[in-house]
Amino acid sequence: MNNLNFGLPKRKKFSIDGDESRVIELDTGDTGIMARWGAVQEWIGNAAAELDALSDVEHNEEQALLASKRFAEIDAGAREKLNFLFDTDVCTPIAGNGALIRLVNGDPLFVLIVDTLLPLYEADIKIEYEKSRKRIAKHTAKYAAK
Repeated sequence: MNNLNFGLPKRKKFSIDGDESRVIELDTGDTGIMARWGAVQEWIGNAAAELDALSDVEHNEEQALLASKRFAEIDAGAREKLNFLFDTDVCTPIAGNGALIRLVNGDPLFVLIVDTLLPLYEADIKIEYEKSRKRIAKHTAKYAAK
């Protein structure tokens, strides 16, 4: 088989809470995350707010059944949205089959995942942008000097 080498960076591997059997691989230089973030950002905020609202209400038996169904829908939606956002299955290594809506330090786990992983992308994308800007400036400097 012939190989095509584009020089793409390898995905970075991260263990979860020091457990090397639970690993996610991310392409933290993928600028496509910006478009994907635009597609899921509102959903994440709305889902977190809805979880707060559902949790703050005392429920009778019927309301509790409806609330639990909605919790399950939000949890499934969070798994789908986060895996889409990061273009890989980040949820299974982090939470297994457990709930992404569970609270960790007062926030839903899915919010914590976003808050932890997005900065990894921001840092690498800025580095690559700066490299590109310098490369372009080197080639266009002769035109800008005139």
